[in-house]
Amino acid sequence: MRDFKLLLIEHDAFDTMCFKRALINLGLNNDVIIAGSASQAVTLLLNQNTQESLERPYIIFCDVDMPESNGVDFLSFVRANSLLKNTIFYLCSSSFRREDIARARFNKVSGFINKFQLERGLSVTLKHLNMSRRLAA
Repeated sequence: MRDFKLLLIEHDAFDTMCFKRALINLGLNNDVIIAGSASQAVTLLLNQNTQESLERPYIIFCDVDMPESNGVDFLSFVRANSLLKNTIFYLCSSSFRREDIARARFNKVSGFINKFQLERGLSVTLKHLNMSRRLAA
């Protein structure tokens, strides 16, 4: 999984630290790029000619509850964009509302990770993705 960059869209410094610590505890050393908002993430994903761009392949982990844009709304944006629509996209939250889950599934979310079980969720997710890549090769 080393060649995958991870884009974390998270506005909370504590949750960001927990995400990074979970990766360390799992023995993973993937590059983690942090966007504190959906607008920062758009800049990273679409401005491919700048130093702040994010090269593929990458996996997005996005907080559901963000100040300027809901994570489900951002997922809708990603799926509607022809350059980004096939991106692996996980939503992270400490509490999922039924309407968020329904909208996320409609927009083909790759999965959900509960922040209270972040390390376990990341472990299962990244191991599954690694196995899928091996089978596809």
